[in-house]
Amino acid sequence: MRLALLLALFLKVYEASAKPNDLQALYNALFVSGNYTKELAPVSGDRAGQINLMIEMVYMRLVEINSENQQLSLVIELANYWNDDRLRWDPKDYSGIENLYISASMLWIPDYAPTDSQKFENVFPENQRNARVSWNGTIFYETIMFIIASCRLEMQDFPFDRQSCAIGLQNHHILKPMLTMESRISPTMDPSVYEGNSEWCFLNISSNLTGVPEELTMAGFVFVLHREPLFYVFVVIFPSFLLTTLANFGMFWSANIRENKLEKMGLGLASMMAMTVMLDLASQQIHKTAAFPLLGYYVIICTAIIALGCVSIALLSNGASRPMDRKPKHTFLARVEQYVFTRSFFAQLFFQGLNIVNLIYTLSHWKNYH
Repeated sequence: MRLALLLALFLKVYEASAKPNDLQALYNALFVSGNYTKELAPVSGDRAGQINLMIEMVYMRLVEINSENQQLSLVIELANYWNDDRLRWDPKDYSGIENLYISASMLWIPDYAPTDSQKFENVFPENQRNARVSWNGTIFYETIMFIIASCRLEMQDFPFDRQSCAIGLQNHHILKPMLTMESRISPTMDPSVYEGNSEWCFLNISSNLTGVPEELTMAGFVFVLHREPLFYVFVVIFPSFLLTTLANFGMFWSANIRENKLEKMGLGLASMMAMTVMLDLASQQIHKTAAFPLLGYYVIICTAIIALGCVSIALLSNGASRPMDRKPKHTFLARVEQYVFTRSFFAQLFFQGLNIVNLIYTLSHWKNYH
């Protein structure tokens, strides 16, 4: 029994000591005596399908969407798979070694670049990156890139907008028949990726890149995002609604008699000045495009409602609906009844109705994507 244990221990020590020699022998067979040249791509002639490059997104983090410059900035981690027939071996000849981990600087790596990108760079330098070579010639290589890409933003529904941005990855050196590129999303990708950043969330990430010319060697990803609008709702929309409501209430709370016209118009004009602050705040968040955004329309309509109320105050005649010799009523219900039958009451209903309709129409664009 003791002899068997000693023999088993000896075999393990022998295997452990032999493994580095086998790794070195495998390395020599592939890269020394095998005459492997990383500067030479593993293609010849124009035979189709010699290299099939699979690009898998394993992680992504949204950095920023710049509405003014129409730019999408993100960090993306890609796993690359392809086959190189020059790097094959039989594991039986090398103590069952099936994978070889080697510096990426020693391998030929298919290069590609993001299309429509204003800037992209690899996060890690090449001499710090490794690759895994399998016995059947399959190579696994992972890279992390920081990309600033152009993305055409449609701002008509801002701040309830939904955007779609595509990033294509194109190889410019090898023709399509000899190199094919495919892309996919890793099924194990971290779900927190879809949380985006503080302003944007992802609705969908797919590899269904459309509109690719037939002659180009290209793959890529499509990102569908929506904006989180709570900041604009609480800072611009609701304050504008309350300001318009109070302005209308102040201008039409009583009959429009001549002595009070100037006072009411002063209130309306002061409210319009306050609305210009809201309009300035909204304009700082909106980039200049041909399509005027929904938020801008909302604030302008609120301002127009107050302006129209000021015009009505100036043009409406004396709103007293009772003879001068009639005694005023002092009870609350009596005052309400007396106010209901004045022109100011119907003006109040009209302008407050416009204000509510404007709010409901704007908020109707707020879709629940969660």
